[in-house]
Amino acid sequence: MSESTQSAEAVLTASHVTKQFRIAGGHLTAVDDVSVEFHKGKVLAVVGESGSGKSTLARMLLRLMPVTSGTITYQGRDVTHIKGTELRSYWRDVQAVFQDPFSSFNQFFTVGHTLRRGMGAEKLQDETLDQLIETCLGYVGLKPGDAVNKYPHQLSGGQRQRVMIARALMMNPKVLLADEATSMLDASLRVSALNVMQDLRENLGLTV
Repeated sequence: MSESTQSAEAVLTASHVTKQFRIAGGHLTAVDDVSVEFHKGKVLAVVGESGSGKSTLARMLLRLMPVTSGTITYQGRDVTHIKGTELRSYWRDVQAVFQDPFSSFNQFFTVGHTLRRGMGAEKLQDETLDQLIETCLGYVGLKPGDAVNKYPHQLSGGQRQRVMIARALMMNPKVLLADEATSMLDASLRVSALNVMQDLRENLGLTV
């Protein structure tokens, strides 16, 4: 495949993005002139030591944090400064799974309630929503009948992370950004979570 063809298939890009934070006496540069491309149906891993800016980069790509300079492009369109309806539409297409699955839950909500509260999912009819929940839990290897009525503390770390992936899938995203999604799991559960994301990439064509 030619370089030009690969570039044409880039779904999400960050071009020369920099993030600086104000600190006493000056600025702290968390991300310095970074460029990355996510290609359709492919996996991109950003590797770096703790504190190197990986999570900051992910939050800028998710538009949860503004860039200091640089450009973020989605499907060929500049999304660096979009707001309101445009930003909500972007979030439906670009979903995330974060580092700590336990803190991502409201501890008073069951799995079913958590998934029902997914962005935009409340607009669906109950029967359709139940079917969607069952489908998404199935994608991540959880039995809906066993999972929907459980609370976060009743799930293992691996199960909680799978539920977080299922919640992201509720929006039928094109891109799934995993921000150190396995770092708080033990070795065996890390492999399991990575296998789930690999299966989703192969079966759903997700960009990860």
